[in-house]
Amino acid sequence: MRRFIFIVMILIVIAPAFAEENSLQEQISRGFDYIKSGDYQKASYVFALVLEYDRDNADAYFGRGICFLNLGDNEIMTNSVMIQKAIHSFWKAQELGIQENEIYYFLGRCFLALNKKDVAVNEYNILESLDKELAKQLLARIVAYKPLEQYTKEEVIYYDLSGSRISEAEYMRMEAKRQQAIRAREAEMAVMQAEAREREAQRRAINDAVSAAINAERRARNAEIRASEAEMETEEAKRKARQPTYKYNPETGKTMFCPPGAAVCY
Repeated sequence: MRRFIFIVMILIVIAPAFAEENSLQEQISRGFDYIKSGDYQKASYVFALVLEYDRDNADAYFGRGICFLNLGDNEIMTNSVMIQKAIHSFWKAQELGIQENEIYYFLGRCFLALNKKDVAVNEYNILESLDKELAKQLLARIVAYKPLEQYTKEEVIYYDLSGSRISEAEYMRMEAKRQQAIRAREAEMAVMQAEAREREAQRRAINDAVSAAINAERRARNAEIRASEAEMETEEAKRKARQPTYKYNPETGKTMFCPPGAAVCY
């Protein structure tokens, strides 16, 4: 009885946690559904609710970044504050483990909206090695981009990863460090890929050497077999040559004996 009560108490404690986790996942899915339908305002509100319960939810930061980007950069105007919030959200999502290739595409669009083509090109260079199709789409935007008049009259506000306002110089230093970290990761991946290719080359070399040795041994065995068969054929021919033969003489009606190698039969 006591054990039953103890189990019930545990279920009472952990059930809300499971329910809350499932509810958060449902809300995140709901937010991305709003994004698919183009309702970025509702989606932003949903992701904000998720972050009130879970401040380290990477998916919510990623979704909120998409919302801020599309709300802050459109055919009518560019809202630099919204774009800065989008960048902050994407960086926070990366910090929390999001590794979607699209995040570099969205960051490229953000920097392009802030008229920072050189930084957008950096995002393109990263994306080009990950997803060539998305990279082409970002490159097309970079080539065709023209800053909106409304944007050029706005004050650009910069934020760090904690959401605090910083100067442009601090922001550029932070971006340079981020790009440096990305290049370091790319260099590390390049080394790992080179090591993997070297191991593969060694494996292939060993396999080729083993195959060559096996084939050489097989050819040697075949040659020995053919030599042995030829020797047996020669011995058989010699044996037949040493045996006497008999010929029937129809004139006498007798069988004649022919010694081995003799020209005359008896």
